[in-house]
Amino acid sequence: MMYSEIKPSFQLQNIIDCYWEFTDINFNISSSTKVIPDNRADFLFIKKSQSLSLCGSMTDYIVSSKKEIFGIRFRPEFLFGLIKIPLSEFTDKIIDADLLYKDSTALKSIMASSTNLKSLTIGLDKYFLNRVQDIKMNELVYETARLIEKGSKLKEIKLKIGISNQHLGRLFHKHIGLSPKKFEKIARFQRMKNSLNVADNNFSDLAVKFGYYDQSHLINECNEITGSTPYQFFY
Repeated sequence: MMYSEIKPSFQLQNIIDCYWEFTDINFNISSSTKVIPDNRADFLFIKKSQSLSLCGSMTDYIVSSKKEIFGIRFRPEFLFGLIKIPLSEFTDKIIDADLLYKDSTALKSIMASSTNLKSLTIGLDKYFLNRVQDIKMNELVYETARLIEKGSKLKEIKLKIGISNQHLGRLFHKHIGLSPKKFEKIARFQRMKNSLNVADNNFSDLAVKFGYYDQSHLINECNEITGSTPYQFFY
């Protein structure tokens, strides 16, 4: 299996994480890949069927058996501005993009004509740079999500900005498709996963470093998000 990703143009990096490509080189062997929640939403272009789908924010891991995919990984706050439909309607779902996005044909054309990730990046950068100025994100949701991803505590953020649980919850469900608490849980796990020294630490150290109550708390949340124990997932 081969997975590659490329960052978009600098002007797009606050709204699009990356363009990516997945290829399973074992075409004649039945195989699958575990995909875990990452607080993002993706457009998925299946090369074989030439179809485009939207994968909403995930609360649980999924197992995919697709062989060749081009993808666009969005901050969901931007995707809401693009399709103008509450992201809560797509949580844990994969839906035909033709039903949701009026310009899906143009996106499919770019992705179908791309022979590799580099050519895909050129085409998609041009497409989104022509549209980004017309798309508005909810600044409160965007900034709150960014602070959580950097490690700020949700409780402290709410006190600082003076917002109720109910109001912030409604905004997150609409613009991201997740509750603030679930977003925080996934963000914490992703920070741990992306730590350069994760393989060199024991789980007690990791629990302290990333704000878990204790090692048992870390193990439980890893099981919830990945379906595996930390040892199984990281090693």
